[in-house]
Amino acid sequence: AVEVRDIRLGQDDAGQNIIEYVADERATAGPLHWDYRVEVLLTLTTPGFVLTNYRAGPGGVRTEATVTLESALSGTHVHETLEVRAPAVLRRFATDQARSIQVKRGEELARRFAATA
Repeated sequence: AVEVRDIRLGQDDAGQNIIEYVADERATAGPLHWDYRVEVLLTLTTPGFVLTNYRAGPGGVRTEATVTLESALSGTHVHETLEVRAPAVLRRFATDQARSIQVKRGEELARRFAATA
């Protein structure tokens, strides 16, 4: 994200804690880049265990990531599932971008966890 703004804390209709914000982001493809706005809704589905991240971006691209934390003898396992919805013309690009971001996030988490071990 280039910038995060309009952060709002609250609860949804089911009483779950939520965070809503707008992220101004930048995408690149080779020498080209463009800025766009994404509306984000984070829902603490199960406090301490499950977090859902719903993102509505331009062009009808929608992503929903669910992160589940699971206790293990060696610490905590982090499981993430990602669903991407997009018009057919954007589907491959949106899926490739989402996969790239997911891999980078996993690498960064591993790096941070290794630094604290």
